[in-house]
Amino acid sequence: KKARPQSYYTKVRTGRGATLASVSMIYTGLVILGFLVSHLMHFKFGPVYYVDVNGTQMRDIYRVVMDYFADPLQTGWYVLAMITMAFHLGHGFQSTFQSLGFNHNKYTPFIKKIGMTYAVLISAGFAGLSLWGYLQSSN
Repeated sequence: KKARPQSYYTKVRTGRGATLASVSMIYTGLVILGFLVSHLMHFKFGPVYYVDVNGTQMRDIYRVVMDYFADPLQTGWYVLAMITMAFHLGHGFQSTFQSLGFNHNKYTPFIKKIGMTYAVLISAGFAGLSLWGYLQSSN
């Protein structure tokens, strides 16, 4: 204290707008990037099955998806990625409006509610599909 009477700089939260979603955007973004890479590797460049539809050979995407969700670890990873997506998308939606200058005391709470509703619906929908695929494979 005598050698340095002033304290070190520390980040002080003001409580104004700092949420778990806003401070973790970089981490949720990295999880989503990892998810996108694994998603493309499996569904675009993964196993190829063919099905005959009216005499035409087509890639059987349904089988690829159902094989993927038959594994509980892959289903769990997908659900975790969708939960992460909800956090990221919920904050990103309202942050986009703020960046464009639509930051008003009257409208911002409404925009935040729309963003969170949108994020939860999208993420829950995709997570629900993966859980449905897992439950179908265990029958």
